[in-house]
Amino acid sequence: MRKQIENYFQFTRSERIGIFILLFLSLLTWFAFPIYTRFFVDQSKTDFTKFKTEIALLEMTIKASEDKNGNSFTSDDNFIKSAYSKKYNKSKKKAVITPFAFNPNTISQADLLVMGIPKNAIDNLVKFRNKGAKFYKKADFKKVYGITDDIYSTIENFIQLPVNSTKKLEPAKYPELKEEKRALTPFEFDPNTISKAEMRRMGLSDKVAATIENFRSKGGTFRRPEDLSRIYGLKEEDYNKIQSFITIDEKAPPKKEIVADAKSKFVTKKKEVQPIDINEATMEDWSTLNGIGAGRSKMIIAYREKLGGFYTIDQVRETFGLPDSTFQQIKPFLRIDASNEKIDLNTVTLDGLSQHPYLNFRQAKAIINYRSNHGEFESVESLAAVRALSKEDVDKIAPYLRVN
Repeated sequence: MRKQIENYFQFTRSERIGIFILLFLSLLTWFAFPIYTRFFVDQSKTDFTKFKTEIALLEMTIKASEDKNGNSFTSDDNFIKSAYSKKYNKSKKKAVITPFAFNPNTISQADLLVMGIPKNAIDNLVKFRNKGAKFYKKADFKKVYGITDDIYSTIENFIQLPVNSTKKLEPAKYPELKEEKRALTPFEFDPNTISKAEMRRMGLSDKVAATIENFRSKGGTFRRPEDLSRIYGLKEEDYNKIQSFITIDEKAPPKKEIVADAKSKFVTKKKEVQPIDINEATMEDWSTLNGIGAGRSKMIIAYREKLGGFYTIDQVRETFGLPDSTFQQIKPFLRIDASNEKIDLNTVTLDGLSQHPYLNFRQAKAIINYRSNHGEFESVESLAAVRALSKEDVDKIAPYLRVN
C-alpha cells in the first residue's frame, strides 16, 4: 500500500519542472496585481455632475407633467399602474387639438402632428392626396377616416381653402374618405328601374347604389324582393326597413328571339371537315376541325414532334389544354396512316432518351446504367428487367423503341 502511494506521488523530471513554472507564475500574478492597480489604474474619481444635472431636469419635467395632467409618478407602484393601464386599457385617450390656420391640400404631416391630428387620420389624408385628389369644401375634411366630430368642430374655423367648389368627392373612388351616413326614408320603388339619385334620396349609400347599377348594367334582373338582399353592402337591418316598399313587375322581360335568315350576313358557315392523318397533318389541316384553332393546332403539332409521332389516336387527347369534349368531337375525323419514329435502344444517349415525354430523367438514367452494366438490350421487352420501370411504363414507351 505504501509503495503504491509513493508511486502515485512520484513525478518525472519534466513534470517537476512544469510544477515549478506554474508555482512561479502564480506567485508573480499574486504580487503583480497590487503594483498594477497602484501605478497603472486611474484613481481619480468619476465626475457625476453632468449626470446629476440631467436627472434634475428629468425630475422637473415629470413634475410639470404631473401638474398639467394630474398624473402621479411619486412612487414606483403608481408608475407601474400607469404603464399597465396605458398598454392594456382599450379606451382611446381624447386627442388634444391645438389648431391653427391651415390648408388641408398643402399642410405637411409634421404640422398635422403638431396640431394633434391622430396618426391614422394623417395617413389616410396623405393617401388621399397622393392619388391627386383635393379638398374643395371644409366639410370634405370631415370625411377623412380618423377625423371625429369633436376634432372637426375644433378645427373647422381654421380650415382655409382659397377657392370654394361645388364638386363632390366620391368615397367609392377614394376609400380613405368615409361616406356620410344618411337616414333611410323608404318609399315604394322598383329595384329594376329606380335611379341612383332616387336611391340616394331614399338613404341608400353610394356604394350600394353603384352595386345595384352595376348589377343591372350586366343584364341582371331583380325578380323577387329577396333578390335585393343579396346586394353586397346592403345591411340586413336596412333591407328589413325597405322590404315592404319593394314593388317588382312580375312580368319577365321578353327574351330576344334570333330569326334565322339565310341571307343574313351574320350566318356563319360550318367548317367543311375532312379526315386527317394525325402524324402528317399541318396547322391548316388541324384548323379545319371544329373546336381547333391556330393555338391548339400548334400545341398538338408540338406535342407530336416531342413524342416522335402518334401510334394511337387516343394520344391526341394528352395534348395540354385540349378539353376531352373537343377531342371526342374531332375523334371521328382522325386516322393514322404514317408510322411514328423509333429510338434505337442500344445507341441512344441519356440526353436523347430523357427528352421523351414518357420517361423522366431518373428512368432514362436507369435504362442507360442497365445497358452499361449488362450489355446491349436483346429486345425491347428486355426493359422489363429495369427496376425503375413498371409494366405500364414499358408498354407505354415500347412503341417508340427498337433494337438493331
